[in-house]
Amino acid sequence: MKSLEAVFGPNAALVEELYKQYKSNPDEIPLYWRTYFDELEGVQTTDSTPIDVAPNEKIEATTSSPEPAPKKKVASEPPVGTELKKITGVSAKIAENMDQSLSIPTATSLRVVPVKMMIEDREVINKHQANSGQFKTTFTHYIAWAIVKALKDFPTLNHAYQKDDNGIFRVISAHINLGIAIDLEDKRGNRRLIVPNIKAADSMNFAEFLAAFYDLISRARAGKLDLDDYSGTTIAITNPGMIGTVSSVPRLMEGQGSIIATGAIDYPAEYHAMSQEVLNHLGISKVMTVTSTYDHRIIQGAESGGFLKKIHELLNGADNFYGDIFSDLGIAAEPIPFGRDNYTGFLDGKSSTTE
Repeated sequence: MKSLEAVFGPNAALVEELYKQYKSNPDEIPLYWRTYFDELEGVQTTDSTPIDVAPNEKIEATTSSPEPAPKKKVASEPPVGTELKKITGVSAKIAENMDQSLSIPTATSLRVVPVKMMIEDREVINKHQANSGQFKTTFTHYIAWAIVKALKDFPTLNHAYQKDDNGIFRVISAHINLGIAIDLEDKRGNRRLIVPNIKAADSMNFAEFLAAFYDLISRARAGKLDLDDYSGTTIAITNPGMIGTVSSVPRLMEGQGSIIATGAIDYPAEYHAMSQEVLNHLGISKVMTVTSTYDHRIIQGAESGGFLKKIHELLNGADNFYGDIFSDLGIAAEPIPFGRDNYTGFLDGKSSTTE
């Protein structure tokens, strides 16, 4: 199981469940998983020797002073009226992964990003996509694409930390394997989070990236992901904003340098009671929070903050971000440019006076 965690990170829980199915009834799992587990079983020794220490070590063990038995940790009694329900299966493995993640010294940067330009250009893009029978785009697609583009200027966010007997190392991947956090619900109503990845996202244009994104999601929901989809994630994105969460600080798994989380797209809370007309007059637009949680052993706060600033700039049209998307999707139009509201009138629409 340790080897599975090393390879699959936060997805080890799912792989462990497949391994249990393999042990009980291998015909129930897909062939590629069965082949993988066969290879794992094939390298295990069948030697029945009960212990593999040298004879002198056995003698030393019998002549040395016995070590005191470890004290058992006694759980406190639960309050009256409560019950204890054992955590098992995937949920237990997720809990273990969370405990393990505490060994990573992380820090988090947060930035509030205006999204007016993304909303307006997405509307134009999706009209084109609908008319041409192509994939509809979501805000997550643009944010994920901005992450891929921003990593060109801040590649350390795509690095990872490794420690072994030879020392400590910065792991530099040749490509960006973008992990997509997907919340799945099984037939019994239980939920689990998986993080498959889009391989070499940096080698794609936006149309190819969009197709790869949809392919990953559809295969995840159909239970058709294979082991390669889970391995090699270099950076991940999670979007709890889809359920209204304003901001979050997700846990960082071993083998990754950073994880990016996005919040809900909405007006700032202090403006929720205002009418749309007043909001329009005041020039107040919707915003979202973006957090970057990173491994502080290899990534510094200035790098993480600069990375979020670059995402901010891209989502507001810098570096021809939307122009390139229009071109990749074959849209024969110009994206809506970034602009500022210069309205100086009163809220009743009358002209203001100046002295």
